Amino acid sequence: MQFVAHTDLRSPKVWSRVQKEKAVVTNHGKPVALVIPINENNFEEILAQVNQMEGLQALHDLQAQAKAAGTDRMTLEEINQEIAATRKERRARRT
Repeated sequence: MQFVAHTDLRSPKVWSRVQKEKAVVTNHGKPVALVIPINENNFEEILAQVNQMEGLQALHDLQAQAKAAGTDRMTLEEINQEIAATRKERRARRT
Protein backbone atom coordinates (compact mmCIF):
# COMPACT_ATOMS: atom_id res chain seq x y z
CA MET A 1 0.00 0.00 0.00
CA GLN A 2 1.26 3.44 -0.86
CA PHE A 3 1.03 6.72 1.02
CA VAL A 4 0.28 9.82 -1.02
CA ALA A 5 0.27 13.43 0.12
CA HIS A 6 -2.99 15.15 -0.77
CA THR A 7 -1.06 17.76 -2.76
CA ASP A 8 0.41 15.00 -4.96
CA LEU A 9 -3.06 14.04 -6.19
CA ARG A 10 -2.75 16.83 -8.77
CA SER A 11 -0.26 14.68 -10.68
CA PRO A 12 -1.56 12.34 -13.40
CA LYS A 13 1.32 9.94 -12.56
CA VAL A 14 0.04 9.60 -9.00
CA TRP A 15 -3.53 8.97 -10.22
CA SER A 16 -2.34 6.21 -12.54
CA ARG A 17 -0.60 4.51 -9.57
CA VAL A 18 -3.63 4.99 -7.27
CA GLN A 19 -5.90 3.37 -9.85
CA LYS A 20 -3.85 0.16 -9.58
CA GLU A 21 -3.11 -0.08 -5.85
CA LYS A 22 -4.69 0.97 -2.54
CA ALA A 23 -3.38 4.25 -1.20
CA VAL A 24 -3.60 6.23 2.01
CA VAL A 25 -3.97 9.94 1.35
CA THR A 26 -2.22 12.09 3.94
CA ASN A 27 -2.39 15.70 5.00
CA HIS A 28 0.66 16.92 6.90
CA GLY A 29 1.66 13.27 7.38
CA LYS A 30 -1.64 12.22 8.94
CA PRO A 31 -4.01 9.80 7.17
CA VAL A 32 -7.21 11.44 5.90
CA ALA A 33 -8.55 9.04 3.26
CA LEU A 34 -8.20 5.56 1.86
CA VAL A 35 -8.34 5.18 -1.91
CA ILE A 36 -9.40 1.79 -3.22
CA PRO A 37 -9.22 1.04 -6.93
CA ILE A 38 -12.65 0.18 -8.35
CA ASN A 39 -14.28 -0.24 -11.74
CA GLU A 40 -17.80 -0.37 -13.10
CA ASN A 41 -17.94 -4.13 -12.53
CA ASN A 42 -17.13 -4.10 -8.80
CA PHE A 43 -18.31 -0.63 -7.76
CA GLU A 44 -21.61 -1.68 -6.14
CA GLU A 45 -20.08 -4.68 -4.37
CA ILE A 46 -17.24 -2.61 -2.92
CA LEU A 47 -19.64 0.14 -1.88
CA ALA A 48 -21.81 -2.45 -0.07
CA GLN A 49 -18.72 -3.82 1.69
CA VAL A 50 -17.63 -0.32 2.77
CA ASN A 51 -21.15 0.36 4.12
CA GLN A 52 -21.06 -2.92 6.05
CA MET A 53 -17.65 -2.03 7.45
CA GLU A 54 -18.92 1.39 8.56
CA GLY A 55 -21.89 -0.26 10.27
CA LEU A 56 -19.62 -2.67 12.13
CA GLN A 57 -17.40 0.22 13.20
CA ALA A 58 -20.44 2.14 14.48
CA LEU A 59 -21.56 -0.93 16.45
CA HIS A 60 -18.07 -1.31 17.92
CA ASP A 61 -18.06 2.39 18.91
CA LEU A 62 -21.46 2.05 20.61
CA GLN A 63 -20.29 -1.01 22.51
CA ALA A 64 -17.18 0.85 23.67
CA GLN A 65 -19.33 3.80 24.80
CA ALA A 66 -21.64 1.46 26.72
CA LYS A 67 -18.69 -0.20 28.41
CA ALA A 68 -17.17 3.17 29.35
CA ALA A 69 -20.50 4.35 30.80
CA GLY A 70 -21.14 1.05 32.56
CA THR A 71 -24.42 0.51 30.72
CA ASP A 72 -23.12 -2.76 29.25
CA ARG A 73 -23.90 -4.37 32.61
CA MET A 74 -27.57 -3.35 32.69
CA THR A 75 -30.05 -6.15 33.36
CA LEU A 76 -32.97 -6.81 31.04
CA GLU A 77 -35.29 -5.34 33.67
CA GLU A 78 -33.23 -2.14 33.86
CA ILE A 79 -33.23 -1.87 30.05
CA ASN A 80 -37.00 -2.30 29.93
CA GLN A 81 -37.45 0.35 32.64
CA GLU A 82 -35.29 2.77 30.67
CA ILE A 83 -37.30 2.12 27.49
CA ALA A 84 -40.59 2.63 29.33
CA ALA A 85 -39.38 5.89 30.89
CA THR A 86 -38.20 7.21 27.52
CA ARG A 87 -41.50 6.33 25.85
CA LYS A 88 -43.43 8.01 28.64
CA GLU A 89 -41.30 11.14 28.29
CA ARG A 90 -41.86 11.23 24.52
CA ARG A 91 -45.63 10.85 24.91
CA ALA A 92 -45.66 13.70 27.43
CA ARG A 93 -43.79 15.98 25.01
CA ARG A 94 -46.29 15.29 22.21
CA THR A 95 -49.27 16.40 24.28
